[in-house]
Amino acid sequence: MNKSKSASIKIVSNVLFIFFTFNSCYSQANQLSHDLDHSQ
Repeated sequence: MNKSKSASIKIVSNVLFIFFTFNSCYSQANQLSHDLDHSQ
């Protein structure tokens, strides 16, 4: 019980980490394309 609980917590934290990393990369890319639109 305890072992599977810690494993699921590990999975959740990994998923959250991936989500936040992807989110920040996505917003940076969005900002970049936005800046490119303004420079033209």
